[in-house]
Amino acid sequence: MRDNIERTILASILEGSFYGADERIINFNLDEKLFKNKIHKFIVRAIRRLHEQDKPIDSNVLYYELQKAYRKTKYIIVPPKIEQEILEIMATNAFTTYSAFVRYYKILEEEQEEELKKELARI
Repeated sequence: MRDNIERTILASILEGSFYGADERIINFNLDEKLFKNKIHKFIVRAIRRLHEQDKPIDSNVLYYELQKAYRKTKYIIVPPKIEQEILEIMATNAFTTYSAFVRYYKILEEEQEEELKKELARI
């Protein structure tokens, strides 16, 4: 379920499924720490870089950004796992309203807060 929520949030950004979606979501303070999936974290970092460079945020530009990031490592191309995840994100139905995005983003925040409380209780 959590991966699906994360995918839907990312799909909403990449598809720009509602007016001003990418700008409103990025300004919402998209935080990679809320994402559990390592590939989603990597994608969120790339989205933030694109936003900081004032570049459009869509699947093609994102894929190019990921390729650039991987060229700086031992890989020459984006690994198939990440490529497959981008395809899965693009196949996911995006939110159609900003309020729906916010509601599900808050679910991720609440889950992170609960996990932190549990961790602190163990100490």
